[in-house]
Amino acid sequence: MPPEISSEYEKLQLKLIRIDHQRQKARCACGSHIVVAPPPPKVIEKTQYGPGLIAHIVAVHCLDSMPFYRLAQSLPSAGRADFGRDACGQASCPL
Repeated sequence: MPPEISSEYEKLQLKLIRIDHQRQKARCACGSHIVVAPPPPKVIEKTQYGPGLIAHIVAVHCLDSMPFYRLAQSLPSAGRADFGRDACGQASCPL
């Protein structure tokens, strides 16, 4: 079975990178169930943003008073066209 891939976006220095985690899949002995390895731990459940990117968004928004739309424009795309104001707000909201 092909592994399942979960993605996470992380900010390193001046780059936004995408980290893909391959999670192994296995079929149970009876053959009727598929078991998938758990994903890596997250800072915020069900988000695809890493701790470095979340820290950057919170720091720039709170310390520098930068609005989310300008913060989203300042981040490189890294192949992600929908990284915008909503994504910035979702990344910092639970904190």
